[in-house]
Amino acid sequence: MKVGRNSWHSYVVGLYILGNLYHWNYHCYDLFYEYSPNGMDYYSLAMNICIIMAGVNFLLCRTTHPGSIPDSNTWMNQEEREKTIKPENATMTNKSYCMYCNRYRPKRAHHCSRCDTCVLKKDHHCPWIGNCVGFFNLKYFILLLTYASFALILYFYVVFTPSFLIFYSQHGLRLWRIFAYVDYTSNPAFKLWFAFNCLLSFPLNGLAFFSWAMLANNITTTKYRAMFREKEPTHR
Repeated sequence: MKVGRNSWHSYVVGLYILGNLYHWNYHCYDLFYEYSPNGMDYYSLAMNICIIMAGVNFLLCRTTHPGSIPDSNTWMNQEEREKTIKPENATMTNKSYCMYCNRYRPKRAHHCSRCDTCVLKKDHHCPWIGNCVGFFNLKYFILLLTYASFALILYFYVVFTPSFLIFYSQHGLRLWRIFAYVDYTSNPAFKLWFAFNCLLSFPLNGLAFFSWAMLANNITTTKYRAMFREKEPTHR
């Protein structure tokens, strides 16, 4: 299995993280400093930490092997080896033998058709990082989503707070018109990046919430998909 596959999706994510780091420090800091001169330094520090940590965990998730099955079946105890179904009698419904890799595998290990191997505790194959998410890099994937989610929440708080104060003083609580007031600068790059972050905020925060819910219930995405389809997977 090749870790960190060459996928254009992963390059897009990397450029997005670097772009947000540039956008925040070049476009946003000076622009909003006049609205919050006392707190902007703290906001900037927190934002830079979130963006940098998101980038670090993205690289770790992309380059860390998710986990493969040992070459021998020594990971099974004697009782499990006695109960293991023999390869010649195995079918696609067996929970102890992979028909593609032609080898035994532990519970929650699944075969990834894109990586062409079985992955320990496979959660899913993510094209946006160019790697499978499994036993050894699931932590980095969760942290990537967490830091990215916190960064977006802080970003919109800093952007909308002065806008809301100006809007409220003129129009009260007619909030559906507030987006027209996010016009602090004529710089088109700021407006473009702001719109891009608006589009990504909902799916990204939703994915972060979903991942934390799966983690809290000790359920992988593969298992959840099987439960959603109301049938059991080959492995949990």
